Amino acid sequence: MYNFDVYEMPGRDAAILAPLSAKREWATNLPYPHAYKCFPLTSANQFGWGISFPDDIMFRWNGKWDASPNNIEVFSGHKWVHFNRGWGIVSFNTNLVFKTSENLTMLGYPVPNQFIDGFQVFTSLISTSFFQGPWSLAGQITRPKEMITIKAGTPVGAIMPMPLHQINESVATKKPFADLNWDLKHLSEYNVVVEKANRSSKITNFYRDAVDHKNNKLGDHEVKSIKLWYL
Repeated sequence: MYNFDVYEMPGRDAAILAPLSAKREWATNLPYPHAYKCFPLTSANQFGWGISFPDDIMFRWNGKWDASPNNIEVFSGHKWVHFNRGWGIVSFNTNLVFKTSENLTMLGYPVPNQFIDGFQVFTSLISTSFFQGPWSLAGQITRPKEMITIKAGTPVGAIMPMPLHQINESVATKKPFADLNWDLKHLSEYNVVVEKANRSSKITNFYRDAVDHKNNKLGDHEVKSIKLWYL
């Protein structure tokens, strides 16, 4: 568990910060419920706090690759965006300041499994223990000459405090496959059962319950539900 403090810049409207929901508009609109029954996907959906805005934001880039801020025209949500970087990049005025301890770095990244057609937010790492200024949220327009719309309340980007010192100098080690001692025949049987269930539009919950197709316990999840708060 890692805690951080949030401040709103005085005299300015601030973006909305909230724990990410498991729901996604595209998944809700699907004619079948599989997306919400996929444990790896719904777990990732809740990974972080989302930053959204109370107004629709609409803009269009003329496709010119230079530093001029005049290449992007705004049609809605003017106070939330600026273009001081040029090059088809949109920056957002969050007016939120995050403060962490020195052993935490704030990770900014695209909202997991959230797709904004024509726009991709950048992934960044900011040392918020000393950084002075509101959170920098920016991204690249990927579809020039088309209207890009971000609906009010739609998370544009996500944040998560990360202990980089615990990740730094980690090592991935290549080892012989035989060291796993997997029963490949058993694994093949498992895959046949899962594929048959998928073709029948059924959900097995094998992975969610950490069992195989014969209901044998395989292990335990580190956590089964990510719960975050903003007080």
